[in-house]
Amino acid sequence: MKKILQRIIHTYFTENLDFRARIFNILGFLGITLGIFFAVLSFFIGASYMLIGANLLASAAGAFMIYRANRSGNFKPFFLITVIGVFFILFPIMFFSGGGYQSGMPSFFIFAVVFTVIMLEGRRRAVFTILEIILYLGCLFIAYYFPQTIIPLDPDDVAIDIITSCIVAAAVLAFAIWQHLIIYDHKQKQLEHFDRKRSELFANISHEMKTPLSVISTYAQLLKNKMELLPQAEGSVENAMLIISEANRLGMIVSQVLELARMQEVNIKQDLKPCHIGEIISEAVSSHFTSAAENNNHNRIDLKIDDDLPMILADAPRIAQLVVNLIANAIRHTKGGLITVSARTSSAGRKKGNIIVLSVQDTGKGITQEEAKMIFDRWYTSAGGTGTGLGLFICKHIAEIHGGEISIESEPGKGSCFNVILPVNTSPC
Repeated sequence: MKKILQRIIHTYFTENLDFRARIFNILGFLGITLGIFFAVLSFFIGASYMLIGANLLASAAGAFMIYRANRSGNFKPFFLITVIGVFFILFPIMFFSGGGYQSGMPSFFIFAVVFTVIMLEGRRRAVFTILEIILYLGCLFIAYYFPQTIIPLDPDDVAIDIITSCIVAAAVLAFAIWQHLIIYDHKQKQLEHFDRKRSELFANISHEMKTPLSVISTYAQLLKNKMELLPQAEGSVENAMLIISEANRLGMIVSQVLELARMQEVNIKQDLKPCHIGEIISEAVSSHFTSAAENNNHNRIDLKIDDDLPMILADAPRIAQLVVNLIANAIRHTKGGLITVSARTSSAGRKKGNIIVLSVQDTGKGITQEEAKMIFDRWYTSAGGTGTGLGLFICKHIAEIHGGEISIESEPGKGSCFNVILPVNTSPC
């Protein structure tokens, strides 16, 4: 007996099965038990032989369906066949031969709807759920206006049938949902584990790439400096500048991936110190965008930073990354134009003191209002755009951990302006 039970568990309830297949097997076995139980109960309470036969037929059909589905490995057709056979054929028979709505049939109807919602997908789920509701309403209509079509239960047995049906149906549904939640939790833990491993892999690869990228950029810069001293070496100088530009771009992508991995770490501490945001912006621009020719789009970068900007409590490297990402985004979407980076103080919209408004405005192609709603989503890139889709997502994250916010003003053909609001002298959210 023990070996038989182990074989059944290994065959029909293994974790290798799809969660709907496991739910199908669980509900199938419970349905078989439920059908046999009601058949025996109907026999002892003196119900009609038609009702007893319908319950036994439902149990036999359930056993056959479970066997064939697991034998073939293709469960979806059997999900649909079960819904049609049990709930569209057997249900009306049991309804009219087992007391109609003055019995346990309402509980069976609830079970049918829940089973359909769990097992079917997409349009099939919606269509068959609606059809089941229509079928049940039709049965109720016939039973109410044509009561002679119903084979009533004995008055002494009606209460027993209703109570028993409610208890059994509730137990079956509770067990099925409980199993569903167990499977869901297990899959969720697996996804979290894989996601963590993926982030660790990206972080390790990105970290290992930083050193060779730094070497490439440094030696390309040395090569460029030497080539500038040689006559007729203009083409070589341009090639060296291209190497430097692409190395810097790849370095920026590596930084974005590292930042994404860092964002997913739990309980990470921010290195917040008083700093001058004007100095952070100037250094970020000079370090990553030293000339208009370097970005290959022949843009001009203009700085407009107020001299009297107050100190802010911030993680300076991350604020610098925010600035670099915004400028890099502007460069990708602007050709032969002007990119204006500005920082100013303002008191508008805040009750707890002044704010600093950091803006990066370009004269590029701009975006539509629909794109603007998605521009800060992870992995989102505009139509025909390039990049990883991480830059602006990271900008939003950096602004929010500093207690600020980021927004965009844009119109197709008229450029874009990104505004970052940072609170002055405050702790991060």
